[in-house]
Amino acid sequence: MRKTVLLFASVSLFTLSAAAESDSQKGDFDKKRSEMRAKMKDMSPEERKKFMEERRAKMEERLAAMSSEEKHQFYEKVTTKMTEKAKKHLSSEEMAKVTSLSAEEKFNFFRQKRKEMHEKIMNMSPEEREAFKKSKKGQRKDSADVERE
Repeated sequence: MRKTVLLFASVSLFTLSAAAESDSQKGDFDKKRSEMRAKMKDMSPEERKKFMEERRAKMEERLAAMSSEEKHQFYEKVTTKMTEKAKKHLSSEEMAKVTSLSAEEKFNFFRQKRKEMHEKIMNMSPEEREAFKKSKKGQRKDSADVERE
């Protein structure tokens, strides 16, 4: 009986520490994300562009240094999240196309889609951009309401 209690207590402790670690990692991500946004907000457009180019170059270096197995794991992890988000935005034909791609192809597909959206937004006038942002914000609120029901 005593061994069972000790085993149960150690498993419970392990579970709690794993959950706390997971929450702290999420908290760290949220904190870093908000810090990054604040930092980028204070940059000029030229500084922002240079910063993003440097960041992209670092990512390419990291990918080049990875083994094929590490790359595969990276692409699988990233594209899983990307695919979940994309379900809200892509047509059924595009989603069918995405599901047939490899993880690396999915990664490149989503990066290309993001680049196209960024270019579209950058080509808008400030008034069009604000209207676009408001419409997207309204769509997110509507979809969040639907998910809660």
